[in-house]
This record gives sequence, structure tokens and C-alpha cells, in this order.
Amino acid sequence: MFGYTQRSSMIGQDLFSHYEPGDDERARQRTAKMETLPVGALLPMAEFKLRTLSRRRRLVQATSVRVDATSGPATLSFFIDQTETSRAQEALRRSEGLLSHLVATSPDVITLTEMSSGRYAMVNKTFERLSGYTSDEVMGRTADELGIWQNLADRDQVVSAVRQHGRINEMPFNFVAKSGEVISMVLSAAPFNMDGQAYLVINARDVSETERTRLVHAAILQNASIGICLTRDQHFVQVNPLVEEMFGWPPGTLLGQHASVVWPNPEAYASVAADLGPRFEAGEQVETERSMRRHDGTFFLCRILAKASTPTTPAAAARSGFWKTSPRSAASKPPWRRPRTRRKPPTAPRAPSWPTPATRSAPRSTACWAWRACCSSPICKKRPGANTWTRCWTAPRACPG
Repeated sequence: MFGYTQRSSMIGQDLFSHYEPGDDERARQRTAKMETLPVGALLPMAEFKLRTLSRRRRLVQATSVRVDATSGPATLSFFIDQTETSRAQEALRRSEGLLSHLVATSPDVITLTEMSSGRYAMVNKTFERLSGYTSDEVMGRTADELGIWQNLADRDQVVSAVRQHGRINEMPFNFVAKSGEVISMVLSAAPFNMDGQAYLVINARDVSETERTRLVHAAILQNASIGICLTRDQHFVQVNPLVEEMFGWPPGTLLGQHASVVWPNPEAYASVAADLGPRFEAGEQVETERSMRRHDGTFFLCRILAKASTPTTPAAAARSGFWKTSPRSAASKPPWRRPRTRRKPPTAPRAPSWPTPATRSAPRSTACWAWRACCSSPICKKRPGANTWTRCWTAPRACPG
């Protein structure tokens, strides 16, 4: 304990020189007090810090008893090394402090409930913020009493799954806040035993905003007027209905298929990968027109707009991407690629069928023709100064023609 290899080498050494500064004075005082006590008297246990010959620190508990030796009364001391125990306790305290800090500052909901009853034993600050309940309001009460779970059977499902599989990960559930608001969460749970009591530890993450965003994206994807798909590792992982309709695949059957199934042949797919791969790796948005193959084996011209979803990873950029497709027709081709149409030559203007003087004596109507340089009628619509046949919109008896 003190670092001596032989007991004989310790005989005659100053014991107090091994005490840490401050503890040496306490040890001297206890020894002086012990010498005044009668034989058989015992000092209470005390804790001291020592240093060995190699200057290693040790934590000991010491006690002394007054005994009757051959040469007279003497002090018999007992030292118990508590160094390793103290280190273990200190590590436990640090671990508990760190765990307490992580639970308190975690952005996720963390709760500890009795496995059988669902009675709350611990909740963190995130639970209080999201649920609207304070710790004092939930401690000692069950989840059923508070109505935390939107579906009461969900907790029984979680407990059953934990008992069967040992834990569950990332399962979606809905919870109800104190205000009545429904909160969508992704939940993980595991068992925990303490003092003979089985507990359920729940870690849940609020995905309400994520779920709303997902629903919006899904709605956009489902109702887009162009085909949209996502490939990962050269396989389709997401397609919208228009892509399935465009390529003639039954709903849901294109997912998981290799990307080459929509190309005329493997050579064409390899050629596209060789042509566009470097541009994908550079993070460029690629626009091209290629011949594509439907599920029934027919071909059509398709306009493709694509970009790599992971351009920072060259190996993945060539295998993963976001594609927008639309079929091409002659009417939708660029002007320089449309078939030319022959324009008809302009026709000569048709001469008006002006009335002749022989027909001027015909019965007058509300619209008549008159030949004169100027019409004297104040309501005549004749062009002023035009010496030609003009139409006069006056009554028959007032028409000067």
C-alpha cells in the first residue's frame, strides 16, 4: 500500500511523510489524541489521502486502537485501500451526471414509465415543451389517465413488441398534447430494470413538420404534369403515376427495378451512363432527348431533365439521380427540328363590286351607293374628299345619291 517491497525497509520510516499536505496534520492530531486514551479505546474511521514511494496517490480509510504492547501502551492502526472503489464511484457519478445532462438537453422526448402500469417515473424537458404537461403533473400518473396516446392500444403494442424482440426502433405513432393537438412522432423503446422494477424507456422524435413536408411533397409528386422519378444505386426508389403511365408499367411495379429496363437495350443504357456520368459528377443539370422503351417493348422519344442527388460523392453520383421525363411529339419539338410547312402564296386583293350608274336608280334602301365627291348629308359615313362610290347610311328620301 505504501510502496515498500519489504516490511523491514518500512521499519523506522516516518509514517506522516506519506500523507498529503493537510492530511498529515490531521493524522498527527489523531495520533496525539490516541496516546491519551486508555488501552482498548478506538478512534472512528477516517479518510486520508496518501502517496506511495513512487508518488502514486491512494485513498485510504484508517482507524486506530490503543493496545498494550510488551514495551508498554501502543497504537495499532488499520488502513483500508479505497482507491479503486473511489475511482469506480467517481466514474459512476460522472456517468450519472453526463446521462442526466444528455437527458435534460436532448431534443427528443425521453420518458421512463413502469412497464406494466405505464406510470411515469421520469420525463425530460422536451416532453414538457411538446406535451404541455409539467413534470409535476405527470409524475405518478399513467399515460392512460393523461390521454397521451391517441390510440390507447398503441402502448400495448409497443410493450408487446419490446417484450418479444427486446426493443423497437423508429415506429410511427401519434400522441395528444395537453392542448389537444395531435403530434406525429417516431418512437424507439427498450426495457430497463431498476430495484426489481421493470421500466420502459421511450425515446421519441417530433416529426410533425417532417410529416407535413412529406405529405406536401407526395401531393406534388402524385399530381405533377410531368414524370418524376428518383434512382439510387441504379434502381428506381420513387416514381410518380405519370412515369408508370408513360412507360406502361402497372402501379407499384417499377419500384425496385433496375434503371436499364426503360432503355432500349443494355448498350444504350451504358452509353447514356458514359455520356452523362461526368456531368452528373460535376453537379450539372443534364437535359437530353433519348429513345426510351415502354413495358410492352415499344419505343418513344423522351425529353429528360436529370441531376445527381449526391454530386459530392462521385461514385454515388453516377448511380443515383433525380429525373424528370416527358414524352416528345412533333408539335413539342424545338422550331429547328419541326417539319417545315409550305406557305401559300398571297392572293391578289379582290376588287369591290361597286354599283354602276345604271343601277343607281334602283329602289333606295337604308344603305345605298352614291357617286359624288362629297356627300351633303350630315350623317353620311362617306370618307371626306374621296371622289368614288361611297355607301350612304341615310334614309331613302334623305339620301343625296
